[in-house]
Amino acid sequence: MDVAERIAVVTGATSGIGKATARRLAAEGSHVVLLARTDSDLEAVAEAIRAEGGTASVFPVDLADREAVESTAAEIRSAVGDPDILVNSAGIGDWVALWEAESGQFERIMAVTVFGAYNLARQFLPSMLERNRGYVVTIESPAAHGPIPGATAYQTARYALRGLSESLRVDLHSTGIGVTSVIPGVVDSEYFERNDGVEERLPGTAKSLDRLDPATVADGVLEGIRGEKNRVYKPETLRLLVLARRLFPNRFDSYTAERSWQPSRSE
Repeated sequence: MDVAERIAVVTGATSGIGKATARRLAAEGSHVVLLARTDSDLEAVAEAIRAEGGTASVFPVDLADREAVESTAAEIRSAVGDPDILVNSAGIGDWVALWEAESGQFERIMAVTVFGAYNLARQFLPSMLERNRGYVVTIESPAAHGPIPGATAYQTARYALRGLSESLRVDLHSTGIGVTSVIPGVVDSEYFERNDGVEERLPGTAKSLDRLDPATVADGVLEGIRGEKNRVYKPETLRLLVLARRLFPNRFDSYTAERSWQPSRSE
């Protein structure tokens, strides 16, 4: 699918992969609709896009709030038009074991990461189906393909997001709507600054990968849309780790658990 002269909604658009993807889509001719919680941060990204010759609209929204998502979707349709592309990049990156989680923390991680993507797809897919044209991209995580000790809520949300993406791919296979999962390794972004303790809990398999520039992952998004690919791995060697876990799950899980975060005796 060509991205020029398309309306592309990008969540998590104020930092990291979401921001890089929005800028790349705009540079390739899409009108990008930027979604995140903070209006001032959204405007800063939009101004940068416009300075580069692109076009952008901003819609601040809390993806955990279903009613807010529904009203924002209606505003987008009214002010900009029916989206052709939806990129689900937003998610909460708290890495905590089940017993470490604060009250409501698990629910919010699920609400933003999973239900935010679900509710946006629910809002925009009907018009895509009517036009027999559209694309849904989900930024996944290696955490949806193998164990990450000490990150119960995060990993649960990522598995659910993977399930949503794979279900949509099957449901939409006979339509003109494509679904791509982009699976990046460790990305060099503000993620680690905003999520204390995550870097220390990275399993050895993740630490063995070079850190990616968010722009490289954005390239993967464009690669997936234009090539209508089911999955895009960045780096490509990550595919081998996913395959190894699929072929040897017991050994892979044991190896990861033994060389990763361990709960203290007091826990």
